[in-house]
Amino acid sequence: MNKTFLNEVATSVAKHNWGGLCFIVPNKRSTLYLSQAISTQLSQPTIAPEIFDIDSFVRDLSGLESPPKMELMFTLYDSYCQVVDEKQRDDFITFLGWGETLLSDLDSIDRNLLDKKEVFALLAGLQEVKAWGSDDNDLVKRYLHFWKELPKIHRLFSESLRAKGNGTAGMLYREAVRNLEVFLDTHPTKTFIICGFNALTESESSLFQSILAQNRGEIYWDVDKKFLGNPRELSTHYMLSYKNQWPYYTNKPFLGVHDSFSQHKQIEVIETSGRIAQAKQVGTILSDLAKEDPNWERVAVVLPDEKLLNPTLHALPPQIDKLNITMGQPLKSQPVSVLIEALFDMHINVTKKGFYYKHIEQVLGHQDVRHYCKQHQLSDPAHAIQSLIDGNYRFITGDKLCEMSEAIQAFAFLFSHWTSPKQAAGNICKALKMLLSAASEKDYRQVESLHQFVVLFQQLELQLNTHAFIDQLPTLRAVYNAQIGSQKLSYIGEPLEGLQVMGMLETRLLDFDTVILTQANEGILPAKTVDDSWIPFDIKKHFGLPTRDEKDAIFSYHFFRLMYRAKRIFILYSAHGDSLGGGEVSRFVRQWSYARPASHQLRFYTQKLNVKIPIRVPLTLPKSTAAIARLHGIAEKGLSATSLTNYITDPIRFYNNNLLKISENEEIQESIAYHTLGTVIHDSLEELYKPFVGSFLSIENLEIMQKKLPETLRKHFVAQLGKESHTSGKNLLLFAAAEHNMKRVLQADINDISSGSIIELLGVEEYRKITRSYSGIEHPITFHGIIDRVDRKDGVLRILDYKTGKTERSEVTPNEIADCMADAKYSKAFQVLFYSMLWSAKDSIDKPFQAGIISIKNMGSGTLLLGLGPGRNKRTELLKSDLLAFEESLEKLIRELFDPKTPFTEAN
Repeated sequence: MNKTFLNEVATSVAKHNWGGLCFIVPNKRSTLYLSQAISTQLSQPTIAPEIFDIDSFVRDLSGLESPPKMELMFTLYDSYCQVVDEKQRDDFITFLGWGETLLSDLDSIDRNLLDKKEVFALLAGLQEVKAWGSDDNDLVKRYLHFWKELPKIHRLFSESLRAKGNGTAGMLYREAVRNLEVFLDTHPTKTFIICGFNALTESESSLFQSILAQNRGEIYWDVDKKFLGNPRELSTHYMLSYKNQWPYYTNKPFLGVHDSFSQHKQIEVIETSGRIAQAKQVGTILSDLAKEDPNWERVAVVLPDEKLLNPTLHALPPQIDKLNITMGQPLKSQPVSVLIEALFDMHINVTKKGFYYKHIEQVLGHQDVRHYCKQHQLSDPAHAIQSLIDGNYRFITGDKLCEMSEAIQAFAFLFSHWTSPKQAAGNICKALKMLLSAASEKDYRQVESLHQFVVLFQQLELQLNTHAFIDQLPTLRAVYNAQIGSQKLSYIGEPLEGLQVMGMLETRLLDFDTVILTQANEGILPAKTVDDSWIPFDIKKHFGLPTRDEKDAIFSYHFFRLMYRAKRIFILYSAHGDSLGGGEVSRFVRQWSYARPASHQLRFYTQKLNVKIPIRVPLTLPKSTAAIARLHGIAEKGLSATSLTNYITDPIRFYNNNLLKISENEEIQESIAYHTLGTVIHDSLEELYKPFVGSFLSIENLEIMQKKLPETLRKHFVAQLGKESHTSGKNLLLFAAAEHNMKRVLQADINDISSGSIIELLGVEEYRKITRSYSGIEHPITFHGIIDRVDRKDGVLRILDYKTGKTERSEVTPNEIADCMADAKYSKAFQVLFYSMLWSAKDSIDKPFQAGIISIKNMGSGTLLLGLGPGRNKRTELLKSDLLAFEESLEKLIRELFDPKTPFTEAN
């Protein structure tokens, strides 16, 4: 096994007295590995050296603490409010949008030891130049005033933090540089070993150079000579500058240079089809590795994007019995965060009419709420949700909601009126504690997740006591979202055992024999840099602040350093342009392939997915005795045109809808559903035309109907959806559209009469039922249906059906009657023939008649009459023989439906 970088450092410094050493490394994770490396050098008990990550070392050296980011934002906003007049300042929600960028820039200024006065003066001057020539309005004045006052804001901000013994991370670094001399004087026997750094801020550089200048330590870089020897190499951009510019290196060796990269390596660059495919490929690679029984601690799966963590964990093979995950799950992706967002939505958007039903559904239907109710033997909140649906409540008050279920009463405080953010935070915290009490102890992640949310809201309650500007629910929500965005739910694992799953930054100082690197796409590696800063590029360059170029150099170093000592390397990238990048492999991989040593076996190939696509076999269900009995039960009550067209369209749909009574989930109709809108229009037309059944329609009568139309339509809208259902949003538009289309129906009759036609109205919404007996079928078959309209126009009987959807003429023009049974396209033709049959059973049809569709959305085409015959010349006058032909075809359909030997077969 190759020596790791940390083993090499431990071996190199073994000549020192361990107890007098102080190691400084870039991150906390590497301190554990360094301790392990040092232990291999000890043959007897000794005083252990101190090991610090750089942030901990600086914190101790500065004497200050760095509070959480949100506390810094609160302090910065307080300072901003002290300087900027109330009428001109932004509220806290707006401030959050730009304050974080300002905080980052202030931190960068301190970390790099810049002269703050000079930077602020330059930025203010630049803003004045930008504003020169623009309108001298209040917005511009406010903007320029802010930049002029920024030094004062920063001074108050710094003083306020220092008064509490706090500071930003940058302030800690600046203070550490000031305190270093005193610290070294008070620890004269301490020797500092600095190892594993790359890109240093100016404060880090100052600290390290001061230690080295006084011969108080050594610094070990982890760099391969192949890269360090190339002045154009991006990954060693920083190290080359230190080697050439630091006075220390005029007579001291550059420690940590090695020749590891040129050793034998087997590299596979695998093109995949996307994120999930990459996760599956990781599982395949690990399964193959497991056959070799590797030392899993020396195998790393590196995920540059945390979104791939869950799919990867699900793809791990069963042979992986130990696992260490350095990445955490974002707290905002935990299931309970959905509940909290729903509570915020519910209370922020509450109206005089109550809470919006969708928000209530999200709260009551949440898995944790339902689990709590089950644990406490309360009724399932789903029953209350069903009550909302049955009552078609778009909005409902908390009091009325609590009457629906004892489960809701247990959470009544969630549906009370929240008058303040403090009450909101307290109630959410109370609910979270209830859910935590019901959570299974075996479900560690659920318990830990709920616990972290409880702690978060307890902190929010404390913050509300000291920050009066969090005075509204939207502000509280903004603070909550800002805090949850940076919090993680950690995994339990032994850092030094098992397969290592980590992000790119966690690989610093660590070495592995096998590396599986995912998401190696251009745009991910290196990441697309969004320069979220108020400091322009040129000013950054002037002051030596890092820009996107330097960030690419940092990514390059992390990538190649990870590969230095690895023997087997799998690099996965996505071929498709999505959030994984632009579909191209990273430039670092291309660079490696073009300039790789002869000892590196590198090959590119595309992932092979062994996906068997099953041959689609139509579902077939035999007609059991129970199914036949159910059919007879349906036939006794009555088969409708709709049920029979269901069978013609797809026998399995008929089986599900008519035999099993399986239908789509019901929902509250806040936006009127298609079938409900049809009901409203049918009911309205029935009410308008019903008084004139048995008489001849007149223009005068139709004009009366037109006047009554708006109120009639409104009445039926309310009957279906409740009061004010048609007064806003999408329903208002649908109401207007329905009114417009119905006016066109009435106008069509007016136009016909104006043209000299005589229309006698014989029936509207006529219910008819007939019974037929067929030899070989044990029970009689009943057919029934509601005929929308029957009239006699110019002496010709017409059987008409309203359709609120759009119907085309081609749907009612089959070549022959039998086509209506064989092709679902002609379902509407089947229906009007079916209704003609029902009408003729009572009112015999001896003369030629017509049947057709009044397509309310297609009134421009007039009444779409059923036409029979080949080609374009369809005859629209139907004869009694056509009805007989229809009944013959219908009998064949019924015999097929009731034949026990003919299964229900899914349509293609």
